[in-house]
Amino acid sequence: MSNNGDVAYEGDSYFFSYEETRTVDDIKRDPKVSLSFQGSKGLLGKPPIFIAVEGRAELIRDRKAFEEHWTKDLEVWFKDGVDTPGLVLIKVHATRIHYWHGMDEGEVKV
Repeated sequence: MSNNGDVAYEGDSYFFSYEETRTVDDIKRDPKVSLSFQGSKGLLGKPPIFIAVEGRAELIRDRKAFEEHWTKDLEVWFKDGVDTPGLVLIKVHATRIHYWHGMDEGEVKV
């Protein structure tokens, strides 16, 4: 999972942020994180899918890694692209993934 949908999901999610944010400070103190996702409305009025991810975050400050995950749409938030001062890439490696989809629920092996 990535901010650009061009990569296959192999248990890692990537997000760009600024170094001087509360989220980055929180990760520095404790890299255990949780992510949650909700799909759009389900088919035939059924509930959407909900996904909860537990994992460990890593802060990446490598320009090459920025380029691998960059899309032009991100320039709305980061005006200088991968050269934006204070840019950091947050990598979350999933250790547990749980989903709920209507009456169906379970865990995805990671």
